[in-house]
Amino acid sequence: MNNGFIKLSRNINEWEFYSKPDYLLLWIELLRRASYKKTTYRGEVLQPGEFTTSLSALSNATGLNTNSIHHKLKVMTKRTQIKQHTNRQRTK
Repeated sequence: MNNGFIKLSRNINEWEFYSKPDYLLLWIELLRRASYKKTTYRGEVLQPGEFTTSLSALSNATGLNTNSIHHKLKVMTKRTQIKQHTNRQRTK
């Protein structure tokens, strides 16, 4: 899904992680990967806003190490900014 646009609110600067570049980079990558319509990936139905990935794929895209990404995703989940469903192969 490399076509189209994502909307970014002008008040993103009020987001608690705005001044933390690694969080902001990861957040934008998550937005960029999210599906905008219902789709199927490897037999799994994905709703708008969902996508499947792995820590290594996010690491390759952002340049952040996997431990850092894991920690940041945990923090974002705890603060209810994202939801995760994980299994051995990937994260949804």
